[in-house]
Amino acid sequence: DVAIAGSAGAADTLQSILEGVGAQTDRAPGPTGLGEYLQLAARLITSSEQPRVIYVHGWGDFDTHQGQLNRQGAMMEQLDAAIGSFWETLEIAEAADRALIMTTSEFGRRAASNGSGTDHGTASCALLLGPAVVGGRHGEPPSLSRLDTRGTLVHTVDYRSIYTSVLDDWLGADATEVLGASVERIGLLRPEDPKVASPFVH
Repeated sequence: DVAIAGSAGAADTLQSILEGVGAQTDRAPGPTGLGEYLQLAARLITSSEQPRVIYVHGWGDFDTHQGQLNRQGAMMEQLDAAIGSFWETLEIAEAADRALIMTTSEFGRRAASNGSGTDHGTASCALLLGPAVVGGRHGEPPSLSRLDTRGTLVHTVDYRSIYTSVLDDWLGADATEVLGASVERIGLLRPEDPKVASPFVH
């Protein structure tokens, strides 16, 4: 529904959507562009439009070919601060039950270092956050003793099963139609719980 990518061309559209959203929903964002993006997302969620999907991208650089140890740790701290401010804003606006965060990446990292970093790999992780999420780790962690022929981790969860869960149980969409295949969902969300059920599934 809405893409946030620092695009100046979207300013007028966003401004019209955000008119009428009270300043009381604003909280100090984390010390990064991501914090500002997520505050904007929080305001959109509490606006009259209430978009189903807000895509935030273009923050930071987890492509750690060098300096991975220090860079990744610092960026995870920034991620934590930004998400914390986002949820605080939604809780104050009594809108936290309308939000689900999902991280995505098109590649992971290799198991072996190339010096101070790692090169592109295959398996990665996805984070889902929100009141409707069944907490904990889903799927078996990749094994360092079972790498593929290129020396990368072998995934244990089909990423399409994550999308299927979110599409069906949160967005109320037809995952088979969107993905072009029928993929079994995994128990990531609690659609049967009225306290945390998606506002988009009827």
